[in-house]
Amino acid sequence: MIKIKILFVFTLLIMISLIEAVPNQLVKRTTEFGQCDGRIKPLDVTTYPSDFVPNNELALNIKGDFGTELTEKAKLFITVSYSDWTYDYGFNGNICSIIKCPAPANFEIQTAVLLKDLPSGYLFSVAIFTDYDKSHNRPQACAVAREK
Repeated sequence: MIKIKILFVFTLLIMISLIEAVPNQLVKRTTEFGQCDGRIKPLDVTTYPSDFVPNNELALNIKGDFGTELTEKAKLFITVSYSDWTYDYGFNGNICSIIKCPAPANFEIQTAVLLKDLPSGYLFSVAIFTDYDKSHNRPQACAVAREK
């Protein structure tokens, strides 16, 4: 009788775990980063977790090489927008608040952002401007991920 109760409790715990996991599996978005534009230097971006899960923190590892040091004038933009480029939300900030400046030309940045709801057909972009005040209409490096 005790073995049956233990088996029942064990089965119940497994079922509860599966029920809790299913909603998270349904909202995961598999994403790969690619180059934004052939005229702009690419960034190598990896995320953890590798799948985007809305309303969770996303860790980003950003690598690139500019050929020159990054200074206090450099900015990092992380944005989520719709496929028609309508802006949804994002993060922008001084790179020197994340890494020590001047940063080497061959750099690596580690940061995290909180993902809100991901719209259908989203674009997730990471862009770096080496001198935002001088050239804020086109980044010097970027990577973009589209919903698969």
